[in-house]
Amino acid sequence: KEKNKLYIALPVESARLVRVLSLAGNFISDVGARDLAHYRRLASLNLQFNRIGRVHPRAFARLHELRELYLGHNLLAALTPRMLRPLTQLSVLYINDNIIEELEPGAFGSLEHVTRLRLESNRLLRVHPATFANLTRLHFLNLSDNLQTELRDSSLFAGLAALRTLLLARNRIVHVSTGIFRDLESLETLSLSGNGIIQIESHALEGLSNLRELALDRNALTEVPAELLDPLGC
Repeated sequence: KEKNKLYIALPVESARLVRVLSLAGNFISDVGARDLAHYRRLASLNLQFNRIGRVHPRAFARLHELRELYLGHNLLAALTPRMLRPLTQLSVLYINDNIIEELEPGAFGSLEHVTRLRLESNRLLRVHPATFANLTRLHFLNLSDNLQTELRDSSLFAGLAALRTLLLARNRIVHVSTGIFRDLESLETLSLSGNGIIQIESHALEGLSNLRELALDRNALTEVPAELLDPLGC
């Protein structure tokens, strides 16, 4: 058998009863199309801290009851819509600490029940507009420690009316435009720490009437617009 491929030696009948499966901290490099085919009742799958560089597009095809998927600390370079499409009941998705450079449009299109999404510590240069549009129940989004350089497209966070925490610390953002956060009416915590922001426009925080915590430390601002905090009721 191929070295470092995922093989689980359980009888089929036993596999069908498993609800929680953790294979974290191993040396798995590949998840094939049928490796998890008999685990149809899985609610939680933990594959963190492996060496996974490839997940077959049909690897999760039968995991219709999965609620939590942990893929952090691996070597994934891409996410495809087909890979995540069957996971319609998913509520927690961790893909942090991989090497993803770009998110395909529609990658999260079927994940309308997700409430927590971790994408920090990847190599994201740019997030396609409306990437998160279908995540209408999302409460927590971490995009820290990536390589984004600007926040200009007002549709970037469209549809995230339930979002409470947005972490964008330690990217390479230099400019924050007006209206970028206008759809985040429930947001309570926003971190833009450690970026190198040179300019933040006067109405950049428009729509954030419920914001309680704002972190702008360790940037390159020489002044803060007088009207910046007006939407917060300060």
